[in-house]
Amino acid sequence: MNSNKFAKLHSIIFALLLCLGFTDVAAKPRIAVLDFELKDLTLLPRIPTEITRTASIKPMLENELKKSGYEIVSITPAAQQQANAGIGYLFDHPDVAAQLGNKFGADYALVGRLHKPVFCFSILWLIWSMSKRKL
Repeated sequence: MNSNKFAKLHSIIFALLLCLGFTDVAAKPRIAVLDFELKDLTLLPRIPTEITRTASIKPMLENELKKSGYEIVSITPAAQQQANAGIGYLFDHPDVAAQLGNKFGADYALVGRLHKPVFCFSILWLIWSMSKRKL
């Protein structure tokens, strides 16, 4: 093999190795945002406006995460309902939420709850779960 062909082959191998080294760094983290739950402890729980307000949190959060460079993974409502053994289950069991996110290819799963102890006060709770371990 002459030196010119060797130099070209060396350059191609170096370029391929360089590209392979940067693929994981350039990958956007994939996040699954699950539906937010409403934990309403007021005297008039689960009024329609509060349910609508709670449902509006997920799309707003997904939009902000997209703007910040994250890739959003969609989980079907049927799959989320099947994994959820009851109200608050996925929030209280982040390992199950992580497994659900993993099934859909997410690196992280985000579970949220809007806790409303009184009419004029709400608390937004978020739990992050790692779905996949990157080596």
